[in-house]
Amino acid sequence: MWEQKELEFENLIFCKSTEKQFKQLFINSATFDKLWNNLQKLNEFVCNCRNDDDLKVKANLNFSNESKSVKNNPKLRRYRDIRLPDGSKKFFGLHIKNFPAALRLHFYPDYINQKIFIGYFGKHLPTKKN
Repeated sequence: MWEQKELEFENLIFCKSTEKQFKQLFINSATFDKLWNNLQKLNEFVCNCRNDDDLKVKANLNFSNESKSVKNNPKLRRYRDIRLPDGSKKFFGLHIKNFPAALRLHFYPDYINQKIFIGYFGKHLPTKKN
C-alpha cells in the first residue's frame, strides 16, 4: 500500500511518522479493507468539505476529537503532536475509531488546500485512563 499511496490518494499527505507504521502493518484483510475504505473516503470528500462536521457527514465516517484531558495534558498531547512535511507540528486530535482491536487513524485536515495529513495508524494512544 505504501508504494501506491500517491497514486491512490492524491488528496492525502502521509507524514514521515507513518512510513514505518504502514510498512510494518500486521493486520488481517478485514482491518486492511476498513483502513483502505476510510482512506478513500478522506481522500474523496476533503475536496467537498469546509470543516470537520462537513467531513463527518459527507464521508459518513466515525471520527472524533481528543478530550480536553488529553489536549491539556502535555504528556498525552505529545503523542499526537506530529511533524508535517514542512517541519511544523500540528495536533492530530481527530481520529477514526471504527477499527478492531482499538486501532486508530489520526489525521489533520487542511480544508483550505483540500488535503488531509495522515499522522498515525496503530494502537490506541495513551489517555488519562491508562
